[in-house]
Amino acid sequence: MSAVLYVVLEREIPTIDNIFRGEALGRMEPRLRRMCRELGVPNLSRFISEDADSLAERYEEDFDNLAEVAPELTAAATERWFGAGDGLVTVRALITKLRQEPDTVRRSEEVLQDLEDLERILGEADSHAVRWYLAAEY
Repeated sequence: MSAVLYVVLEREIPTIDNIFRGEALGRMEPRLRRMCRELGVPNLSRFISEDADSLAERYEEDFDNLAEVAPELTAAATERWFGAGDGLVTVRALITKLRQEPDTVRRSEEVLQDLEDLERILGEADSHAVRWYLAAEY
């Protein structure tokens, strides 16, 4: 099962369109994880976080009374924010690798487009000192 990745910014940056739907990144996550390990950069999944409300929404479909069944799930869910510069290190390393060796992953054009979109958003976030995380929808 692959995930679709979304960017969540700590606050809005009016000058950018932060609409991002990282479907190709989600599909190729296992291969990208290996590439990050080879490149010596943090894996993109390191930047995934979730707020308590999103977690509760996701599990309420499975459980009628989430708070009664597993209160530790909602209590443990805390958003983890990351500096945009940290994410840029990973994204730029992957972009460089894919530009040099496009056959490294299947559908590299789609993966590269997702990475370039993510780089644009994170570059703006970094210049405005706005933290971020990736949200995953399964």
